[in-house]
Amino acid sequence: MIMKNKKTSESSVLRGVIQKLNFMQLTKEVVWYTRLNSGNFKVGIDGWVRGCAAGTPDIVVCIRHDLGARLLFLEVKGSRGKLRYEQQKFFKRMEGIRGVYCEMINDPSQLFDIIKKIREEVYV
Repeated sequence: MIMKNKKTSESSVLRGVIQKLNFMQLTKEVVWYTRLNSGNFKVGIDGWVRGCAAGTPDIVVCIRHDLGARLLFLEVKGSRGKLRYEQQKFFKRMEGIRGVYCEMINDPSQLFDIIKKIREEVYV
């Protein structure tokens, strides 16, 4: 029997990433993280709140590092998701900033490898 690749939703990937980040906070690999929401949100009957600018990644993570902290922006996508133009622009703006990383993640199991790579990086 041949099985097709199962499509994973963005919300289920996000839940898995947050669970792993919670664990990594307990092990002290992650200092802190928070969700960032872009767009406008209705509050109450006739109120609105403006979130982050379009293209802002879903999560920002502060990672413990021997040379200080590192900042990781995570854009969470479903298994078939791709970066939109505004998200690509954000990633491009962050390029070359020492200690700042941007990654797209579509499987929670990728998180450990991403953070391990960042923690092992040494600047010359």
